Amino acid sequence: MGRTIRVRSETPGDATSYRVIRFVDVDDDGALQEFQPTDADGRPIGDARRHRSTWLELQGHASRPAAATVIEEVDLALPFGVEACWRYTVTGTDSVTIFWFAKRLPGMPMQVEEWHADALVGRTVVTANSSGAA
Repeated sequence: MGRTIRVRSETPGDATSYRVIRFVDVDDDGALQEFQPTDADGRPIGDARRHRSTWLELQGHASRPAAATVIEEVDLALPFGVEACWRYTVTGTDSVTIFWFAKRLPGMPMQVEEWHADALVGRTVVTANSSGAA
């Protein structure tokens, strides 16, 4: 298998959730990904689901209006080490979303925070990112 990413998602007032994302098959046009909910120790919970996305679709997940976005270079402490990142702060009408993209790990952001009215409403953090099986 290809890249394997472990993710922790936190929403104030709700239980923390975990999942593993595996890039099962990749080609020039896109990737087949497998999403497996897990417990905190990485043990599977329920059934995995698979979804194919084009590279353009995946790129679109990170596209934000330039006029509403501030980009800074920062270091981010993650469970697997400190990563040099580009931090994208995107300001909406009543919200702010912050994305941290690791410079050495192309793909999904290493952390995402969503804020509404100065309150954190959600945080997703990559807790492991490796080649091959988790």
